[in-house]
Amino acid sequence: MAENLPISAESHDQERLSVLKFELIVPADKFIVRGETGGDYGVDRILELKTNAKFLTNYRSSIQLKSVQESKRNQDGSFSYPVSIDTLNYLMNQPNSIFAIYLVDEDVFLWAWVSDIFNFAKSKGIDIQDTDQQTISFRFTQQLDHESFDEIYSKIINSCEVLRKLTEITNSTTNSIEINSAILIKDGKVTNIGELSEQLKVGGVALVNAGNIGLINEIIDTKLPLDAKRDANLALVCAYAKYNAGAILDALALLPRGQDKLNLTESNKYLSEYLSLSINYSMNLINKQQYLDGLLAIENTNPNSLISLQIKLERQRRLLFSKRISESKDILSEIEATTRQLKESSGVNETTKLRTDIVTWEIEGYRINSLFLDRVFKYKIRDNAGFHSSLSERLNDATDLIQLKKNWHDKYSVLREKSSINPICLGELITIFALIELQFISTSQSISGKANDGDEELLTVIYGELESAVKLLMEYGAHQTGLRAKLLQADALEGLNKCDESRKLVDEVLAIAEQIGATDLVSIAKQYVAGETIFNMKRQLANSIPNSHFDIVRNLSDNEINDMARDILEAFNLPADRIKYIVKDLFWDRDDANEITSYCRHMLTKQDITHTLKPDTLYAYDPPRIIECGLLGYRSPQSGTDRTFLINEFKRSFCHMCKRKEI
Repeated sequence: MAENLPISAESHDQERLSVLKFELIVPADKFIVRGETGGDYGVDRILELKTNAKFLTNYRSSIQLKSVQESKRNQDGSFSYPVSIDTLNYLMNQPNSIFAIYLVDEDVFLWAWVSDIFNFAKSKGIDIQDTDQQTISFRFTQQLDHESFDEIYSKIINSCEVLRKLTEITNSTTNSIEINSAILIKDGKVTNIGELSEQLKVGGVALVNAGNIGLINEIIDTKLPLDAKRDANLALVCAYAKYNAGAILDALALLPRGQDKLNLTESNKYLSEYLSLSINYSMNLINKQQYLDGLLAIENTNPNSLISLQIKLERQRRLLFSKRISESKDILSEIEATTRQLKESSGVNETTKLRTDIVTWEIEGYRINSLFLDRVFKYKIRDNAGFHSSLSERLNDATDLIQLKKNWHDKYSVLREKSSINPICLGELITIFALIELQFISTSQSISGKANDGDEELLTVIYGELESAVKLLMEYGAHQTGLRAKLLQADALEGLNKCDESRKLVDEVLAIAEQIGATDLVSIAKQYVAGETIFNMKRQLANSIPNSHFDIVRNLSDNEINDMARDILEAFNLPADRIKYIVKDLFWDRDDANEITSYCRHMLTKQDITHTLKPDTLYAYDPPRIIECGLLGYRSPQSGTDRTFLINEFKRSFCHMCKRKEI
């Protein structure tokens, strides 16, 4: 009778045994084991992760289980098994899939990530989607033990969290075609690694610009096979993501070079040039002017493209910060035109519009600080010359500055609200706000010679705001910007006289900056170590105010002389044609200042100061001068406006044989 009953196949018994054994060794505090219904197409069991030993996550891994009755190990201790190509292809459509073999005679499981088997197949030139080959022999080496389950748990939770974030992003950005098509997601899963690479090429840059720097870098590091990055356009996306994360050396290594650049799309060629230029600038391989010239060259190649307009705005922004108040009218008009053109461009997304608004707001903040310094300088020059400004004029200027500052703070509140959906933009916004406010506070203190009422409270608030910015920027992968925010925290601590805490932060930033190859950040951090913080520099400036006009002009360069001349011209609202006489007067004073320290301290220039008595005649002409010995009373026999002639004649007549010369 027994002979007429169905026979249990030995292979089925082995498979059941492998499933039972597998379920027994799975750590119950980390996983539950689920069955797969609907037929066996390559998945025997599913691992689902738990958190805190009890909360289920729906973070899963598909498991293919095989068993072998008698194992025959290779000489190196590995075990070779023919993995079905169909099964491999099926399992690759689910990230974190595992292939495990139960060696019955040894009572152990060997296992491997399916992605490792896939990469092995690719290394052998086997395309698992097109090949006619039925199986591939793979050597299993890793035993499934407690350490392995820890590795599996860590990878699955990290990977699934990445995919969850990615799904949230693609679902929340349906207005952006670029971002919406960036990653192919179905039911929260990446459906195909090859397709992932292709879609990253299309939308990776857009996702980085949208603030998903950490997410894209994690996908690059954990999901993309190394050989995928050999594609020039994908390598550029990877380099762009690394650069924005502050990993400068990694970005440099990935940047397409030579013949590879020929394979870039037209828009990516511009991006590649911009990225290369920015990396070189970050590594101090080029100076600021070379960087600005490079930006202009890229911009002129295709002036109306979206990336060229963004580059143009960045160049104009940097150029404006080097301009004086009186010289900035034209560049401000150009910036206004560029921002308008940029925001109206086809294909521009909301993130780019937001960043453009932040740039214009940042410029406004710097302009307010510059205007504040300009007004202070104007009054000091006038006071020193005896032309005191009226109280009403000073009050009007103060009222205007207060209103400008209030409007700027109001715009900050609006931008914070807009940036709430973009953590990177929010972190950058807070960092810019803190920098501009710290500069304003430190400047005010240097002018008044002391801390002002409310400074301590404001600095404490700024420090706290920066703390939140650092957390956001680091969490979402903008490490370099996060490190800059940390340096500003050191500035705030310096302003609060917490110097030890400030130095500790700087040392932390310096160590990380050196590790990631951010040369420009290393230089800034070293300046901090040398005491060049915002507040310390202002204190040094306040404590080293020159005792005389000669002390000011002695070490000025020609360019600085010209800048000072423009300051004087603007302070007195003088006609532009008078600047030539101001410049000559300053150069004459500089030569005198150096003469008294290198030849004789008693030799002085005196001029007819009648022109200084009224604003109408101030610097309206080149006044006559004479050279005089302050010790012995010798004077030039005649006056003139040529310093070289006057000084040489004076020395020949009175100084060559003089034994009373002193330095």
